[in-house]
Amino acid sequence: MKVLLVEDEAPAVKRLTSLLKDTTPTVEILAALDSIEATVNWLKANESPEVIFMDIHLSDGNSFLIFEQVEVKCPVIFATAYDEYAVRAFKVNSIDYLLKPILKEDLARALGKFSSYAMQQRFPLQDLKVAIQSIKLARKEYKQRFLVRYSDRLIPLHVEKARYFCAEDKEVFLQTEDKKYAIDFTLDQLEELLDPKLFFRLNRKYIGQIVSIDKIFNHLNGKLKLILSPTTLEDVFVSRERASEFKAWLEA
Repeated sequence: MKVLLVEDEAPAVKRLTSLLKDTTPTVEILAALDSIEATVNWLKANESPEVIFMDIHLSDGNSFLIFEQVEVKCPVIFATAYDEYAVRAFKVNSIDYLLKPILKEDLARALGKFSSYAMQQRFPLQDLKVAIQSIKLARKEYKQRFLVRYSDRLIPLHVEKARYFCAEDKEVFLQTEDKKYAIDFTLDQLEELLDPKLFFRLNRKYIGQIVSIDKIFNHLNGKLKLILSPTTLEDVFVSRERASEFKAWLEA
C-alpha cells in the first residue's frame, strides 16, 4: 500500500509511520510533507498514492485548501484533535477520521474502511465541504475566558482582551494591549476554541484578533506582511496560499 503523509509535527509523523508498519507490513511511505504548498507541488508532480493521511492544521494553513488547488484522486484519512462530538459529525459524511493520539485499532479500522476504494478513484471534494460545515455546526460554544497566570495569582481574562496569541520557545502567550501571559494551550488547540469571526490563524506562530491588524502590506511572492498592535519583535507574514482567505475574513 502506497501512502502519503501530510503532517507538520515530526513526532506525529514518526508515530503514524510506526503504526502503519505494524498494521500493514507492506506499506510504502512515499513522502511525509508538512505544508499545503509542499503537498500541492508533490501531488502535481507524482502519481497518486493509494491513500493519504492528512492532518487538518498544517504549517501554512488549513489542509482543505489543498483540495482547491489540485485534484486529489485517492481516499483521504484525516487526523487531528477535534473533540468526540465533532468526530461523530465528521463520520456521518462517510469520511474517516482519526482522533489524536492515534490508536492502533482505530488505524486498522480506518484502513479496512478505505480498502474498498480503488486506486485513482477521485475523492469527492463536496463531501469534504459538507463535513467541514457539519463540524462547525456541531461545535460547542467558543471559548469566552482564559485563566491566566500573573505572578502568584490567577486572573480570569475575557477572550476579547486578547489582541493575539503567539508561540515562543515552546510556550504560547496571550498578548493584551499592555501585557503578555503564558497560557496552557497550543495554537492548534486555540484555533478550535476561538471564534473564527474574531480570530484568524495568521501563520504557524500567530493567531490574531481582527482588532490587532494595524497595517497590511503586499510582499514578495504573494505574501502579506502585517503590522500588529501591540507591535511584535519579528515580522508577521500571511502566506500566499492563505492571503485570499485572510482578506475575505477581514471583509466578512
